[in-house]
Amino acid sequence: MSNPIVTLKGKQEFDLVFQQGKSYVNRHFVLYVLPSKKDEKRIAFCAGKKLGKAVQRNRMRRRAKSAFQQLADRVKNGYSLVIIARFPVYNDGFDFLINSLFILLKRAGVLKEDIQ
Repeated sequence: MSNPIVTLKGKQEFDLVFQQGKSYVNRHFVLYVLPSKKDEKRIAFCAGKKLGKAVQRNRMRRRAKSAFQQLADRVKNGYSLVIIARFPVYNDGFDFLINSLFILLKRAGVLKEDIQ
């Protein structure tokens, strides 16, 4: 049984993750990771204004969130994550998004040990 995912809210929480966290980048996503003392996953999904109008950005956020939900049970608690969608998220296949996010999470070391 996994704990619910808590959403990062407020500029201070975002700034803390951006300033003190470590970043990982690939074609689809930018991932910021900051270890937390709380026993929960804190997460936010973003898409920059340069990527298009609100409709396109919302679609990219929804796709990123949906890809993360496929992997959420594999992610350890005790981390604050910010996932920023990049433009290929808009058109690329959903399986590519899940695999791309999995690779980033694995590189960041936030996946549970029993998952290979």
